[in-house]
Amino acid sequence: MLIQISVLPGFQSVEKIMSKKLERLPSWQRQLDEQIGAGLWSRPGLFGLLDHPERANRLGELLSGRDRERALADLDLFLAGRLVPRPESAPITAVESTPPALAAEPPCLIEVSTGNLVEALLRAGVHKYAQRPGGRRRGMDEKIYGDLWPTTVTYPAEGYAWRYPHILLIDQTLKPDKLQACCANTDFPVNPAACRVLPGVSEHLLGPDGQPLKRAVIFWGYEQNLDRKVKDCRLEASATHIPMIHWHGLWIIIQYAGGILCHHTIDLPGSSFGDPGAPCVGRRDNARPNFSAGFVDGQDPYYGSGFRGSELVPVL
Repeated sequence: MLIQISVLPGFQSVEKIMSKKLERLPSWQRQLDEQIGAGLWSRPGLFGLLDHPERANRLGELLSGRDRERALADLDLFLAGRLVPRPESAPITAVESTPPALAAEPPCLIEVSTGNLVEALLRAGVHKYAQRPGGRRRGMDEKIYGDLWPTTVTYPAEGYAWRYPHILLIDQTLKPDKLQACCANTDFPVNPAACRVLPGVSEHLLGPDGQPLKRAVIFWGYEQNLDRKVKDCRLEASATHIPMIHWHGLWIIIQYAGGILCHHTIDLPGSSFGDPGAPCVGRRDNARPNFSAGFVDGQDPYYGSGFRGSELVPVL
């Protein structure tokens, strides 16, 4: 419904006033007057709209190119704040068909060398106490023992290396006292023999048949657990995310004393020492590696609980 406006003598009509306002705007906006005619000026709120060039510009974008009836309908919505011009840079397109699925690429698996870790075992004298393959006799020369281990191992799944970025060579044929003897340059404030494996955690690396393996390569990590409490990390243990135990700590000393242990201390949440304690290995701020223990409810940015994956590489 149009509102009739009476004009007193000596006063300009509303149309003339608005035309003067439009003269100050760009020519394409002035064409709105011709496009939708007198009906434009009868809309409440429009009189003050063109005092704001930015809002007038939006109005022009909204109505440009429309027919009179559609333009007036949209104008009412616009003045009521219910219609916003759609940017021309974001057109709506219809998807006519589902694009074909891309062929799955093979997983990108990571292969790493074991050479430096095998050398660490030989320097520690592990070969002197290891059981020979196919028999009970112990001890062999360095070459025979070194050749038992694979030269490289491949991570078992894509993304595995993110969670378990390190490998560890473990020879379960060594007796505990001989394994500790291979850590000759280590301080032992805590005796590993006094530690206990927690219920539900296996003390041995097992093969598919459930029997202990003689030797194996495992995948492990600790970085995600830095500055976390051991007792909290224990809650995350599962059949595929297995907490490291105190014997693993000795193998870490043998193979990583000159690397990881110079920067971080590894908590071994799969074992306990006293109540409530957990063994740990490190050498930070010390000249020699050490096997110690700490409280399970403490946390430190340089301490992290070690976990291994369930996947491993069996070795004869």
